[in-house]
Amino acid sequence: QGRPAPQEEPGFALRRAPGRLGAPDRYWRGLLGASRARGARWAGGTGWALRAWSGRAAFLAHGVLGPGLAIPPAPVRGPFRILVPPGLALAGHGTTVGAMSTAPVAVLVRPGMIEIEERQVPEPGPGQVLIEVSAVGVCGSDVHYFTEGRIGDFVVESPLVLGHEAAGVVRALGEGVKGLGPGQRVALEPGVPCGRCRTCRSGRYNLCPDVQFLATPPVDGAFARYLVHDAAFCHPLPDGISDDTGALLEPLSVGIWAAWKARLSVGDRVVVTGAGPIGLVATAVARASGAAEVIVSDVQAARLPLAQRMGATATVSGGKSELAGLGADVLIECSGSPAALDAGLHGLGPGARAVVVGMAPDTHVAIPFSLVQRQEIELVGTFRYAGTYPSAIALAASGAVDLEGLVSGHYGLSEVAEALQIGKRDPLAVKPVVLPGS
Repeated sequence: QGRPAPQEEPGFALRRAPGRLGAPDRYWRGLLGASRARGARWAGGTGWALRAWSGRAAFLAHGVLGPGLAIPPAPVRGPFRILVPPGLALAGHGTTVGAMSTAPVAVLVRPGMIEIEERQVPEPGPGQVLIEVSAVGVCGSDVHYFTEGRIGDFVVESPLVLGHEAAGVVRALGEGVKGLGPGQRVALEPGVPCGRCRTCRSGRYNLCPDVQFLATPPVDGAFARYLVHDAAFCHPLPDGISDDTGALLEPLSVGIWAAWKARLSVGDRVVVTGAGPIGLVATAVARASGAAEVIVSDVQAARLPLAQRMGATATVSGGKSELAGLGADVLIECSGSPAALDAGLHGLGPGARAVVVGMAPDTHVAIPFSLVQRQEIELVGTFRYAGTYPSAIALAASGAVDLEGLVSGHYGLSEVAEALQIGKRDPLAVKPVVLPGS
C-alpha cells in the first residue's frame, strides 16, 4: 500500500507459510509513534499528562507504562515460519528452527490435573511481541490454582494455562513495536493494565480494575512454548542475567514493592514473617535497602538457613513469644497466615509500619486492633507492584540480590504437574523452574 519495503533484522524473518492465507507480511510504524497518537486520544490531547507523574522519572524512562496497553490479543492466524540463525538455536532458549504452526502448552483442565495440548502459535497484535518462553518460575498462586482451583475471589472456571514468572526470547514483532527485536532476551512483567483509568494515569497501574495478568483467570499464562505479550511490558535483559534470574525478577518485584510501601530506610530493624520465595526476596531487598537487622520467622525450620543466606541477621520459629517486644520498625508479612500477622504486629515498636504481602486463605482476618491503634502502627496492604522491573534488573545485575540461589530444580513442560506439587513433599523446594523448551 505504498509503504517502503522493510529492512529485516539480519538472519531473522517472520513469514507466513506458503500457500496459506496469502496476505503479505505487515511491518509497522513503531511503538513510539503509535503511542503518541493513542495518547492524544486517551488523555484528551495531553499526551498522557506525563507532567503529573511526579517521582516516576525512572519508571517512565524505562517505558514501563505507555499507551497501547489495552489492545486485546490478535486472533490466531498461523502457521508461521520462524527462521533463526543456527548459532542462536540454544537448548537453554528452547529455540525451534524451521516451520511450525502449533506448539505445546500445559493446561490446567481441572484442579489437580494438567494436560499437554498442541495449540496454534499466536500472532502478535499491535503493540505486542511473540515470545519464545525460556524459563517460568512456579509461584504459590500457581499451586493454589492447581490444588484448589481458586485464590480468594479469583476462581478457575475454564481450562487455564498457569505460570506468570517468565523470561523468554522475542521472535516476532506486532504493529508499532520499536525498541525490541528478534532474538532479544526479555523478562515479562505479567500484568498489562488498561492504561486509561485513573489508577493507571496516577502510576498505580497495579490497581487497574481491567488489568490482564498472566495466569489469573481467565487469562492464560506462560507454561507454554510461545505466547504473545505487550511489548511495553517486556523488559530487555542484560547478558549477565540468566533465564532463571530473568523469570524470578517477578517475585523480586513483589519484594521491592513491599519495601517501597514500608518506606524502608537505612538502619531499620525489619521483621519478615514467612521464609517462602517472597519472604526470602523481601529479606534480600531489605538488606540491600540498608536495613541494619532483618529477623525472619517461619514455622518450617528447614527454610531458615536459606533465609540467612539471603541476608537475614537472625531467624526464629515464628511464635508470638519470640517476636513480642522486639520493637521493630517494619513488618513485612509474606506467609498469608493470620497467626503470623498477629505475631509480627506484636514485634513492632511505636510508629512502626506493617506491610501485608501474603494472601490469606480467608477474605476476613482478625487483627489486634487495639495494639495497632495504641502504637500508631501503619498497616497497609500490597497488591503486586508497579514500576519495579528497572530496579529489579539493576539489583540482580549488580549481584546485590542472588536469585539463582532460590532455584531448587528444573522441569520440562511435561513435568509441570510435578513442579506444582514438589513443594508439598520437600520444604526446601522453594522455587521450581519450568523450562518449556527442554
